[in-house]
Amino acid sequence: MFLNTVYVNSSAYISYYISRKYFNQKIADYCFFFYVILILFSPFFLTMYTDILALPLLSVQIGLALALLRTDNLSKVAKITSLLGIVTGIAYFLRPTALVLIIAIIVCLLFYKNWKKILLAILIFVISFGLIFSGGNFIKNNQTEIQLVEGNGLSKTALVFVDLGLTFTGTDQEDMKNNLLQYIEESKRDDYNNGMFATENVLKDIKRRLADYNLLTFSAHILVKLGATVMDGSLGWTYFENLEFEKTPYISPLYEKIKDNQLLTVIRHTLITKDTRGYQILFTIEQLTWLILLYGLALSIKIYKEVEEVNFLQLTIFGGMLFLMIFEGGKTRYLIQFLPQIILLSSLGLYGRVIEDTE
Repeated sequence: MFLNTVYVNSSAYISYYISRKYFNQKIADYCFFFYVILILFSPFFLTMYTDILALPLLSVQIGLALALLRTDNLSKVAKITSLLGIVTGIAYFLRPTALVLIIAIIVCLLFYKNWKKILLAILIFVISFGLIFSGGNFIKNNQTEIQLVEGNGLSKTALVFVDLGLTFTGTDQEDMKNNLLQYIEESKRDDYNNGMFATENVLKDIKRRLADYNLLTFSAHILVKLGATVMDGSLGWTYFENLEFEKTPYISPLYEKIKDNQLLTVIRHTLITKDTRGYQILFTIEQLTWLILLYGLALSIKIYKEVEEVNFLQLTIFGGMLFLMIFEGGKTRYLIQFLPQIILLSSLGLYGRVIEDTE
């Protein structure tokens, strides 16, 4: 929990610093405000999701990308892209979607046709990213702390998450697994490692799902998935006071010692357990803040037409949403991995609106 607090706070500071450096103080203030309400006051720092762990790296990624966009000095380009490759290489092992930003920055650079800069940036990035990626794989393959069970169809490949994303809500794992079981011999279906995730099985199920959709039902599927992805200001927080609602309940050994502490009970009911009255106050604040954030995103599209940095951020978020529509989506929590870009872009939109109103 302590480390998660470090990750969240460092990401907030890095984003604040980057916003102030590359834009202005007002935009930095907006960014910090959104971080405080949506993340720093959120119980997500309690969780062990890799989304939280990756936040500082994703924030640094944005800063390096903005620096790359603003310079044509080849020496600086080499330094920036080498750092960008290192940071992305580390972030990739936590959140593979870190590559979405890289794709966006390359597309933006291609539009401006500075071929020397583009080729140098790609070359240096591939080398630095490749070194980190290779080193990470070497460590993973040679570590002895965790025993990896190997076998065909045991691990979930990217195609499994495409199949999951094609369930109607985009998150229905039970539906996905039940349908994958039809490709497994009946006598083996109850086995834990029955090979249901084998690529040939997943491909069959993807083809079946696509064939079952028509234009109307697929459109409904996308709308449901998109709506569920962007609707929740609490970012999909699902911890309950009533353990009957918990999928995998865990009671801390300390609970017996603190359960009668009134102050801690108020904190828990206000900040952590979503089925209590106190939490509804926090949720209302978060939801209103989230709506303002989405409003800022819409404004950024309207106000900024040909600003390179804004186009880059918009492209990154578009790529992120496209990723979530193709792969597993349907939960606002999945947007945490794109939150640094979303917050900065929304802040730019809100600032642009303020400037328009004062002119």
